[in-house]
Amino acid sequence: MTLDEPIKELNKGLQALQHQNYREAIRCLEEFCQHYPDQQSSFFIQAKMGIVRAYRSQGEPEKAIAICDVLVEHPNPEISTWARSILTLLRAPEPTTSSPNSTAYRPAGRAEKMRVKVLMPNVADSLIFSLLVALILPLLIIFGGGWLWGKLIGLDSLVGLVNLAILATLSLNFLAFCFSTWLLDTMQQFFYQVNWVNLGEIQKYSPETGDLLLKVCRDRHITIPRLGVINDRRPISYSYGIRRNQARLIVSKGIFRYLKADEIATIYAHELGHILSRDCGVITFISTWGQGFYALYLLIRQGGNRIPSLAWITDILAWPFYVLFQIHQGLNLYVSRTREYYADHFAVEHTGNPNGLIRALVKVAKGIIKQDRQAPENPDSTDVVIPHFLEGMRMLAVYDFRTAQVSERSSQLKPQTLARLMLWEMVNPWSQLLEPLSSHPLPGRRIQILTYYAEQLDLDTEYGMGLIRQDLRQLNPRIIQLKFWLGLGLWTLPKLGLLLGLILTRFPTLNFPLVSALGFGFGTGLLLQTLIFMVRSRYSRPTDLLSLLYDPTLSPIGTQIIKCQGKLRPVSGAPRQKPKLYFSDNTAILMAAFPLWYQGWQKLKKIIPNSTDNSSPIFNTKGEITASFYRSLSPYLILHSFTHGNQTIRLYPYLSQGLAAIALLMLSVTVFKNF
Repeated sequence: MTLDEPIKELNKGLQALQHQNYREAIRCLEEFCQHYPDQQSSFFIQAKMGIVRAYRSQGEPEKAIAICDVLVEHPNPEISTWARSILTLLRAPEPTTSSPNSTAYRPAGRAEKMRVKVLMPNVADSLIFSLLVALILPLLIIFGGGWLWGKLIGLDSLVGLVNLAILATLSLNFLAFCFSTWLLDTMQQFFYQVNWVNLGEIQKYSPETGDLLLKVCRDRHITIPRLGVINDRRPISYSYGIRRNQARLIVSKGIFRYLKADEIATIYAHELGHILSRDCGVITFISTWGQGFYALYLLIRQGGNRIPSLAWITDILAWPFYVLFQIHQGLNLYVSRTREYYADHFAVEHTGNPNGLIRALVKVAKGIIKQDRQAPENPDSTDVVIPHFLEGMRMLAVYDFRTAQVSERSSQLKPQTLARLMLWEMVNPWSQLLEPLSSHPLPGRRIQILTYYAEQLDLDTEYGMGLIRQDLRQLNPRIIQLKFWLGLGLWTLPKLGLLLGLILTRFPTLNFPLVSALGFGFGTGLLLQTLIFMVRSRYSRPTDLLSLLYDPTLSPIGTQIIKCQGKLRPVSGAPRQKPKLYFSDNTAILMAAFPLWYQGWQKLKKIIPNSTDNSSPIFNTKGEITASFYRSLSPYLILHSFTHGNQTIRLYPYLSQGLAAIALLMLSVTVFKNF
């Protein structure tokens, strides 16, 4: 074997270590050590240190200790000192957390230096690629949709209109580039009442944050961003601005309420990372028109709130702007999501505190959900929950509120068990399919990368994330894959029915019209799906909510039918906003919802759609529910029945789906007969 071949194994092993593929890293690095002759070279020592890190991360401390015992005797004092420090960590006793309220837990530490260097895994694309996606995708949709429309109705002249639409889009984007910061300033001030403050106000809560802003901005030769605070109890931070010297960095009061001083510094460093890496300007540029649509939606809705008799008219007028806002958000989720990894990496390198950022993200999630369960208050108050704030700031904020539900109950658990809540996001194929619907990386994957940074710095890992690999080794990947494919097949039954309808139209002897064939196929698939759901609903099992959240095999299809003891509690929303319903037991609390047909019936029955009948026996009364559990970006329940005392209220969850399937089949048969 030539010397080049061991070097290739070394590079492969280090790359596997970077991607947290520890078994492959150990194999390649040990292969290198066996065939590389010079055991005193820097390459050999680098391989041995990599093997130690891999064994430590994989939960095999004895093997790592055996290698460190040899490296302690190395003549190079730096290598010897490093080995002694790792031995101290490996031989340290595990913290005792025998009860949920145990005081033995200590937060994981941080690097001694604020400025550190860590390798970022290949988990996100470059800024230029993200920008191209954000600009080209809408143009392709406009051009492709217009061309297809023109072909379907036989008007080729529509292509010219599409070209005009593209020119108009480019012109509007140019205007957005020029005026987006001013427009966002205006909208922020009008809707969220931003209070602009000086650096001294921030330093009262976190002196480290002030030092960080001063040092980084001085080193990078930019002015300190304009700092703002919003009077909202939920912990939210975001930044915007086309140019780095004109950036805005805004947090809510909830950041100072929920986070400690070092955690506040990591949040500000994260936002500063957005600004300095220029993706803040990109996201500002592509999000301005979406924010404009949302502002028009809010203005029209506020008009309806002031004149209740015209509420239905304002709803009709506001709806198109909300749809445009959601379409705009959907087109730009990719850019927002991938750039978060770079901002997290920047925050770790400039604070040396990956564990602090992990704690901050978990506390942000908890604070969002906790405050969201409380009804909105008067916006003129100095400490409020501002309606529509989270929805409007979804792309710009530090955390996607739609993925925050899982972490909410973590303060009532042993700190190490939070890692188990993240298992689904790490290993379940459904999480990879659903992540494109999120504006940020899924919390489990994001914290996994931050844990990797902590391991590079030879730190203990927060919330036991470094020990999660023991749970991963106990999982059976075949069971996870089998449940995934079964769930995917069940979910695609109506779509497969459409395919069946198209196939039917290819047989001239059947004489199926297109509309009838598509309706027949979709209705058949939907009816079959409904029947399978109804059969499965007979086999419910008693459990608690926390056990469900721990299970990494569940899906967003709702095939898990559970029985659980607890309470249902409605929380009224903003004016003319649907109330939220929560179910809680002794372990956790989750969003719940009535079946679709029942929601529609209640709206007709009560006339006023957003009223909440707190006197109903189903609310605030301990009882047993039967429900479908949906493990999606945000887990939730669809209620089947509620039993309290000797009374059972049945909700027939599949009634609307079954009626829709039967109606489609009847309609398709009618069209076929009339054809």
